[in-house]
Amino acid sequence: MLILPFRVNHFLCAVDGRDVDVVLPYREPVAIVGAPSHQLGTIAYGAEVIPLIDLRQLLFGQPSARLLGTRIALVRGREETAGTLALVAEGMTISCHIADEWDPVTTTQDDPLARLGPLREFRGQPLQMIEPRRLWQLIEEVALQADGTPDTSTSHPRIESG
Repeated sequence: MLILPFRVNHFLCAVDGRDVDVVLPYREPVAIVGAPSHQLGTIAYGAEVIPLIDLRQLLFGQPSARLLGTRIALVRGREETAGTLALVAEGMTISCHIADEWDPVTTTQDDPLARLGPLREFRGQPLQMIEPRRLWQLIEEVALQADGTPDTSTSHPRIESG
Protein backbone atom coordinates (compact mmCIF):
# COMPACT_ATOMS: atom_id res chain seq x y z
CA MET A 1 0.00 0.00 0.00
CA LEU A 2 1.26 3.47 -0.85
CA ILE A 3 0.82 6.07 1.90
CA LEU A 4 1.39 9.80 2.19
CA PRO A 5 2.87 10.48 5.65
CA PHE A 6 2.89 13.88 7.37
CA ARG A 7 2.96 15.45 10.83
CA VAL A 8 0.12 16.92 12.85
CA ASN A 9 1.74 18.41 15.96
CA HIS A 10 4.05 15.63 17.14
CA PHE A 11 1.89 12.83 15.69
CA LEU A 12 2.96 10.91 12.60
CA CYS A 13 -0.11 10.53 10.38
CA ALA A 14 -0.81 9.28 6.86
CA VAL A 15 -3.52 8.90 4.28
CA ASP A 16 -3.84 5.94 1.96
CA GLY A 17 -2.32 6.81 -1.41
CA ARG A 18 -5.49 5.58 -3.14
CA ASP A 19 -7.32 8.51 -1.53
CA VAL A 20 -4.80 11.14 -2.69
CA ASP A 21 -5.42 12.78 -6.03
CA VAL A 22 -2.42 15.12 -6.02
CA VAL A 23 0.00 16.87 -3.64
CA LEU A 24 0.55 20.58 -4.26
CA PRO A 25 2.91 23.19 -2.82
CA TYR A 26 1.21 25.35 -0.23
CA ARG A 27 -0.56 28.35 -1.70
CA GLU A 28 -2.80 30.93 -0.13
CA PRO A 29 -6.49 30.09 -0.48
CA VAL A 30 -9.39 32.34 -1.32
CA ALA A 31 -10.79 33.28 2.09
CA ILE A 32 -14.40 32.57 3.02
CA VAL A 33 -16.00 35.19 5.26
CA GLY A 34 -17.32 33.61 8.44
CA ALA A 35 -15.70 30.21 7.85
CA PRO A 36 -14.47 28.29 10.90
CA SER A 37 -10.77 28.78 11.69
CA HIS A 38 -9.79 25.30 10.41
CA GLN A 39 -11.23 26.09 6.96
CA LEU A 40 -8.61 28.37 5.49
CA GLY A 41 -10.72 29.03 2.42
CA THR A 42 -10.93 27.37 -0.97
CA ILE A 43 -8.52 26.56 -3.75
CA ALA A 44 -9.26 25.96 -7.40
CA TYR A 45 -7.93 22.80 -8.99
CA GLY A 46 -9.00 22.07 -12.53
CA ALA A 47 -12.72 22.79 -12.69
CA GLU A 48 -13.25 22.21 -8.95
CA VAL A 49 -13.37 24.62 -6.03
CA ILE A 50 -12.22 22.65 -2.99
CA PRO A 51 -12.35 23.54 0.72
CA LEU A 52 -8.86 23.89 2.25
CA ILE A 53 -8.69 22.38 5.74
CA ASP A 54 -5.79 22.87 8.16
CA LEU A 55 -5.58 19.57 10.08
CA ARG A 56 -3.55 21.02 12.93
CA GLN A 57 -6.03 23.88 13.35
CA LEU A 58 -8.99 21.48 13.20
CA LEU A 59 -7.57 19.01 15.72
CA PHE A 60 -5.48 21.15 18.06
CA GLY A 61 -6.58 24.75 17.53
CA GLN A 62 -3.15 25.84 16.22
CA PRO A 63 -2.37 26.65 12.58
CA SER A 64 0.15 24.58 10.64
CA ALA A 65 3.48 26.29 10.14
CA ARG A 66 4.14 27.49 6.61
CA LEU A 67 7.38 25.56 6.05
CA LEU A 68 8.98 24.13 2.91
CA GLY A 69 7.47 20.74 3.78
CA THR A 70 3.97 22.14 4.33
CA ARG A 71 1.87 20.91 1.44
CA ILE A 72 -1.71 20.59 0.27
CA ALA A 73 -3.02 17.10 -0.48
CA LEU A 74 -6.24 16.75 -2.46
CA VAL A 75 -7.94 13.82 -0.77
CA ARG A 76 -10.97 12.10 -2.28
CA GLY A 77 -12.94 9.62 -0.28
CA ARG A 78 -13.55 6.31 -2.03
CA GLU A 79 -17.18 6.26 -0.93
CA GLU A 80 -19.72 7.56 -3.45
CA THR A 81 -20.93 10.29 -1.10
CA ALA A 82 -17.47 11.55 -0.17
CA GLY A 83 -16.25 14.77 -1.67
CA THR A 84 -12.77 16.19 -2.10
CA LEU A 85 -10.87 17.97 0.64
CA ALA A 86 -7.65 19.93 0.33
CA LEU A 87 -5.66 19.14 3.48
CA VAL A 88 -2.81 21.31 4.74
CA ALA A 89 -0.17 19.48 6.79
CA GLU A 90 3.49 19.77 7.68
CA GLY A 91 6.18 17.32 6.56
CA MET A 92 4.24 16.09 3.54
CA THR A 93 7.29 15.53 1.36
CA ILE A 94 7.48 11.82 0.48
CA SER A 95 5.29 8.81 -0.17
CA CYS A 96 6.13 5.37 1.22
CA HIS A 97 5.14 1.76 0.66
CA ILE A 98 3.92 -0.27 3.62
CA ALA A 99 2.49 -3.77 3.89
CA ASP A 100 -1.20 -4.07 3.03
CA GLU A 101 -1.81 -6.29 6.04
CA TRP A 102 -0.80 -5.35 9.55
CA ASP A 103 -1.60 -6.00 13.15
CA PRO A 104 -3.27 -2.90 14.54
CA VAL A 105 -1.47 -1.18 17.39
CA THR A 106 -3.50 -0.91 20.57
CA THR A 107 -4.54 2.65 21.27
CA THR A 108 -5.10 4.23 24.63
CA GLN A 109 -8.13 6.26 25.64
CA ASP A 110 -6.04 9.43 25.52
CA ASP A 111 -4.95 8.93 21.89
CA PRO A 112 -6.32 12.15 20.38
CA LEU A 113 -6.44 10.97 16.76
CA ALA A 114 -7.86 7.47 17.27
CA ARG A 115 -11.30 8.42 15.96
CA LEU A 116 -9.85 9.23 12.51
CA GLY A 117 -8.64 5.74 11.63
CA PRO A 118 -6.53 2.77 12.72
CA LEU A 119 -3.14 3.09 14.40
CA ARG A 120 -0.25 1.00 13.12
CA GLU A 121 3.52 0.87 13.41
CA PHE A 122 5.77 2.38 10.75
CA ARG A 123 9.56 2.35 11.03
CA GLY A 124 9.32 1.83 14.77
CA GLN A 125 6.90 4.70 15.33
CA PRO A 126 3.13 4.81 15.82
CA LEU A 127 1.45 5.88 12.57
CA GLN A 128 -2.10 7.22 12.68
CA MET A 129 -3.96 6.44 9.46
CA ILE A 130 -6.55 9.08 8.60
CA GLU A 131 -9.61 7.88 6.72
CA PRO A 132 -11.34 10.60 4.64
CA ARG A 133 -14.82 9.41 5.69
CA ARG A 134 -13.97 9.85 9.38
CA LEU A 135 -12.33 13.20 8.74
CA TRP A 136 -15.49 14.43 6.96
CA GLN A 137 -17.52 13.31 9.99
CA LEU A 138 -15.31 15.32 12.34
CA ILE A 139 -15.51 18.41 10.12
CA GLU A 140 -19.31 18.12 10.03
CA GLU A 141 -19.46 17.80 13.84
CA VAL A 142 -17.31 20.90 14.31
CA ALA A 143 -19.45 22.82 11.78
CA LEU A 144 -22.68 21.84 13.56
CA GLN A 145 -21.29 22.98 16.90
CA ALA A 146 -20.13 26.28 15.38
CA ASP A 147 -23.67 26.87 14.08
CA GLY A 148 -24.99 26.77 17.63
CA THR A 149 -26.47 23.30 17.38
CA PRO A 150 -26.38 21.69 20.83
CA ASP A 151 -23.52 19.25 21.28
CA THR A 152 -25.00 15.87 22.18
CA SER A 153 -21.69 14.01 22.10
CA THR A 154 -19.78 13.13 25.25
CA SER A 155 -16.70 15.08 24.19
CA HIS A 156 -15.85 18.00 21.97
CA PRO A 157 -14.35 16.91 18.64
CA ARG A 158 -11.50 19.39 18.83
CA ILE A 159 -8.66 17.76 20.67
CA GLU A 160 -6.84 19.73 23.33
CA SER A 161 -3.09 19.25 23.25
CA GLY A 162 -1.66 18.25 26.55
